Amino acid sequence: MSAVLDGNYKITSDFGMREHPITKEKKMHNGVDLAGVPKGNAVRSCTDGIVKLAQFSNSAGNWIWIVKNNLKYVFMHLNSLEVKAGEFVTKGQRIAGVGTTGASTGVHLHFQVEENGKPIDPKPYIKF
Repeated sequence: MSAVLDGNYKITSDFGMREHPITKEKKMHNGVDLAGVPKGNAVRSCTDGIVKLAQFSNSAGNWIWIVKNNLKYVFMHLNSLEVKAGEFVTKGQRIAGVGTTGASTGVHLHFQVEENGKPIDPKPYIKF
């Protein structure tokens, strides 16, 4: 079985309400944070789909959105972007390297899944 992040990662921040590590505000965390692997470890697509976005933002850092049907998969704080918007990716394909770009306190992958535009618990999609 493969996972969205190569290596022996651990979930360091779960889906749900939490204290934001930078702002210290209590707010919803719409994904899970996976950490414990070296910068650059492979981030993999958990689905076949189309890359809708692969770019940098101040908060998400380098980030990617992949869509398939009514699901959107979001990968944030990446060290490298290895796909481009409009590209078709396959399940298990390396799409990025894990990093600590944007508003990040250390090397990790923020992984998020949305169904019909609403964030859902992404844990069932981490391993595929």
